[in-house]
Amino acid sequence: MNPEDIKAVFGMQPEAAVAYLKQKGRLVSWDW
Repeated sequence: MNPEDIKAVFGMQPEAAVAYLKQKGRLVSWDW
């Protein structure tokens, strides 16, 4: 992730952060 995306999701609720990242084309996985 680039610094702008990290800054954008930092203050969001988890659901909103996942939606934002999916909108940007990022794959969000729960297998960390």
